[in-house]
Amino acid sequence: DSKLFCLSNNHVIANTNNAKSGDIILQPGSADGGILESDGFANLKEYSGIRFTSEESECELAHSVAKFCNTLAKMVGSATRLKPISVSIPYNLIDAALAQPYELKNVSTQMHEIGNITGISEVMLGMEINKVGRTTGLTKGIIQQIDVTAIVNYGPNQIAYFDNQILSGAMATGGDSGAVCIDSDNKIIGLL
Repeated sequence: DSKLFCLSNNHVIANTNNAKSGDIILQPGSADGGILESDGFANLKEYSGIRFTSEESECELAHSVAKFCNTLAKMVGSATRLKPISVSIPYNLIDAALAQPYELKNVSTQMHEIGNITGISEVMLGMEINKVGRTTGLTKGIIQQIDVTAIVNYGPNQIAYFDNQILSGAMATGGDSGAVCIDSDNKIIGLL
């Protein structure tokens, strides 16, 4: 729509598939002291849903076996319990979301310590990249692999497979999610 949007991860601004369009986005985020009454700067526009690998099985035999094993475990004093699940492998390509800022004066196409974003670029093996993250700031890395399949753990019973991903050396930690990765010409090559 020829409008400016903020790009981040689904798990950052769409609460891992639990948000809805129009929800208020805070800057700083609530983990950094942001509060709803004064730090709202955008509304969630849309996100790509993350598909997870397992859900409770509908197989009666699996439930019967689990019930039997759980009864035995309880009798011998074990706290371990089985839960039958059905495993499928739906592949994701992105963990991404868009937010529409209230006012354009509150956003910028400049990256702190780097400068203006100049476009997008194709990724290549050995390419040097940069990102500016909330936790680790400006870090650099090298593209080590492309077309990677990765398994990401989002928490209990939330395992997601991602296909066609980019792998760099260590350049981030928790809290850096949503940072864009750029090449040496300040062109975006991916989303952390």
